[in-house]
Formats: sequence, structure tokens, C-alpha cells
Amino acid sequence: MRRFSFHRRNGIIYCQLGDTANRRYLSAKSTNTAQMDEALLVVADWLKNGFPTGTPRKTRPVAEIFTVEAVLSAVRTESFGREDAGRVLDALAKRGFIEEATLKGSPSSELALDFLRKAWTEDGPYVLERRAYGHSLTKRHIKESGKRIDRYFAAAFAGIRLCDLRRADIKASLVRLSEEGYSAATVNKAYATLSAPLGWAARNDIIAEDPSKGIPRFAAPSKKKGILDDEELSALFRHAWSHERARVAFMVAATTGARLGEVVALQARDIGEDRLYVRHSWNDVDRLKVPKNGEEREAALLPQVRRDILALLSENPHASGAETFVFYGAKPDRPIDFVAISKAFNGALASIGIDEKTRRERGISFHSLRHGYAKKMSDRLTTERAMKATGHLSKAMLDHYADHHNEEDLAAVGKAAEEAFGKVLEFSRAG
Repeated sequence: MRRFSFHRRNGIIYCQLGDTANRRYLSAKSTNTAQMDEALLVVADWLKNGFPTGTPRKTRPVAEIFTVEAVLSAVRTESFGREDAGRVLDALAKRGFIEEATLKGSPSSELALDFLRKAWTEDGPYVLERRAYGHSLTKRHIKESGKRIDRYFAAAFAGIRLCDLRRADIKASLVRLSEEGYSAATVNKAYATLSAPLGWAARNDIIAEDPSKGIPRFAAPSKKKGILDDEELSALFRHAWSHERARVAFMVAATTGARLGEVVALQARDIGEDRLYVRHSWNDVDRLKVPKNGEEREAALLPQVRRDILALLSENPHASGAETFVFYGAKPDRPIDFVAISKAFNGALASIGIDEKTRRERGISFHSLRHGYAKKMSDRLTTERAMKATGHLSKAMLDHYADHHNEEDLAAVGKAAEEAFGKVLEFSRAG
């Protein structure tokens, strides 16, 4: 094979350099002359000083030209496979010629919306891995997260592949939500729904980097936590409630600090002689689940409240047993809808002079009973015991206290609860 070959086009001499190692010729290039002697001089200059690149006064060594042509030739062959393509793309990405190396059909080439929707499913790889590491992801949380993806990002991310999703895309979508009037808390929840699976994808090498990393959260005004004063609380204890289950739920929450989901989840087996065993919380998707902090706890139970709970259990129209719900619903396997409890509570507030407008302005809800209880306990107990009474301790802190402290702590909480609510309960019973 010769090092070069000549031929004429319209009288002008063209030359093809020969790649003897791969036994092929490069594409023909004009020598810009019709004279063979001059053409030989031009080719000699190419071989010595470099081949013209198309950019004025810029050349490349002929050996490099042969190398590039060899790569291109390999790409065009049938034997060039998917793995080879991946290596070429990775090399181009490392050199900075492309932003991200993505093969057709690879996980990162999936549409971003499809990936996010799949992430927030019960059998999605993100959820399965989180649960494998012991993290609690409720069915309700998964379902609501999937809805947020469609509600807030379906239009913004339409047609964008996962590998092409950029930080600017995410920031623009969040700013748009804010401009459309969504609260900072809502926008931040939407951001969290994105950032969790995207961070997971980056850690698992599905994408090169997490495009949500470094995006600041929107500043949310501190939400006012309304608390009822002693006079208002006493008025509620004295109030003639038309909804007995709501009244007893109010008494349980006010005197134990239990959350509404924990209150409606109470079963017959959870009622002790002097304590409540807070083992579950309830929502309509997950049904019975562990309490919010993942730990069961005991709450001091005042005698008057216990009597009212037992009276409510005796009125349960369903078959009785250890798993009978205290706050029974229409069906034996479901407690009362907690929305009904909240509505009855708001109605009782209106009856004692706290109308809907005032209630909203003060930030009062059924959960305010928990805040009020926490305040009363913190006024009467050590910080550690007050945290234990409300279930705010972390597992590490719980482990810090030996088991023999439990009875002492519960007795202290019971005494504090008696001091806080004993008089008003006696007054309520006398009334």
C-alpha cells in the first residue's frame, strides 16, 4: 500500500493519504494545483508539518489524523458494541466535549418524570432501598409524594431526560410555584420530593451528579402554634359536647399529649390501670402504623379519663376484644374518621367564643392540645421527663435511660398531669 495516492477532478490534483497500519486511505483532499511537481511538494509538506484541518493556518500531525480516522472507522463497523460506545462516551465526557455520557436505553436516558414517578411507588428501587436500610416510608407518604410529582412538575419536566435535568430547570420550576402563590412550605415539600430520589440516583451512579444539590430552600415564616389558655381549656372540659367520642378524644389528647392519629388508633389492649400504651397511629392509607417517632411509649392516664374511655368501650356497637377500637367507626376494623373529631373540636371552640376566624388567626387546632400539654409538663417536670412524656425523645436518648427509671418517670408525669388537670376534671365531673 502506498503512502499516498493522486487523482484529478476537473484538472485539479487530489491526494489520499494512506494509513498503512489499518490498510485504508483517508478522504481525498485538494492540493489546489494542477501540476504534479507542485502537488508532490504540497503532500511532502503535509507529511512533515501536519495535515490541514479546515481552520486557517491550523494543521494536525498526520499520525493523529490516522488515529481519529481509525476510531471513526471502528465505530462504523458491526463489531463495535454497546460497551465500546460507553467507553467512548465516557472518554468524551472526561475531556469535557460532552456534558454527560448517556447510552440509549440506559437508566439515565429515561424521562425524568418516569423516573420520579417510579421512585415514589411501593416497589420502586428508591423506596425498597430506603426500607432495607430501616427507614420508615409510609404508604401515605409514598402516595402523596407521587401526587406532588404530577401536580407540580409534570408540565415543567415534560420530555426532559433524567440525564438532561439541570439545576436551572429545578430552580425555575420552584420559583414558578412560588410565583403562582404556593406557600414556602408547599414549595419546600415539592423540592424535598424531588431531591430525595435524585440524590439517591446520583449515589447509585445512575446520573453523574445530583441536579437538586445546592438549591436553597424558600424561607417560610414561622408558623404560629396556638395554645389554649387555662380558662379556655376549662371551658372545653365543662362544655356539653354533643359528640361523645370527640369529647373523650379531647380529654385524652389534653391530658396525655397524644397526637390525633394516636388517639383514634387506641384499642382496648392499650388501656392500662394508670397508663395508656401508645403503640400505634392511624391513617387511612397505612391504617395502623408505628407512632411518628417510631417508638412506642407510655402516657400517664388520669382516673377520670380512664373511666370515660372504658364507658366509651362499653358503648362500642361492634364485637369486643383486645383489638377493639376505643374511638370506633362505622366498621369494626376502622376507627372514627379523625376529620369528624377535628370538626367537633372546632365546633366546641366556637361554642366557648373562639369562632373560625379567631381560631385560624391564633393557629389553634386539635394538635394545639399537644402543645398545651407539652407546656404544662415542661413547667412541672425536668426537660428529660417532659420530652419522654410527649414522645419527643430520640432512640439514642431513650436508650440512655435505664428501664428502672420508667416507673419513676411515669409516676412523676402522672403527678404533674394531676396537678395540671385534676381540679378542672373534678369540676367537670361535679358539673
